[in-house]
Amino acid sequence: MTNGGIGVVGAGKPVVSPGDEVAAGEMVATPGDGVSNAHHVPIEGTVTAMDDGRAEVRSDVCPVD
Repeated sequence: MTNGGIGVVGAGKPVVSPGDEVAAGEMVATPGDGVSNAHHVPIEGTVTAMDDGRAEVRSDVCPVD
């Protein structure tokens, strides 16, 4: 995960996968190398997708198999 809009920023390293249940405020990516920061989710729900640019968490879906 990264925030490319800021400039030179190191990508975070995901610590969750699609299908994982997460709580509001839970960390979903640790800081990467260089300038980086941890990423946390704002809502409780199920992780439905993870890629270099985002974590998708939905609160209205059944767990992903």
